[in-house]
Amino acid sequence: MSLINQAEKFEILGHTADIRLRAYGKDKQGLFQNALLGMITILRPLEVSVRLRVRKIEIKAIDENALLVDFLNEALYFAQTQNEAYESSSFKKLTKTYLAASLRGRKVNGFEKEVKGISYQGVEIKQKKGRWEATIILDV
Repeated sequence: MSLINQAEKFEILGHTADIRLRAYGKDKQGLFQNALLGMITILRPLEVSVRLRVRKIEIKAIDENALLVDFLNEALYFAQTQNEAYESSSFKKLTKTYLAASLRGRKVNGFEKEVKGISYQGVEIKQKKGRWEATIILDV
């Protein structure tokens, strides 16, 4: 039996394909809104139009953390497929497992940064010192 040097088989490398975003809000709606704004800021929209767009979305999830991730992934999908950069959102209903919202934004000529998706890993919504907070990982 021969001993093989492990370094010749594989290397464990650092990974820079993620961006962490920490969002805050005075309430849960503010947290979701600010997470959306943070994601759009990371995307860096190109040549924003003056024409306003409104997109209605409805999402059901298993819990609050998944709801935030699903909300951002849905907004990301429409941003990338419809070339829209969202500036704000309003919530008709927002519970721990359901939301009905309108996204308001503008047509853009694409985005400078590509985001593949929002990860469910490590997302945790919490209240600290009277405000809401969540850390989100964006796969780039």
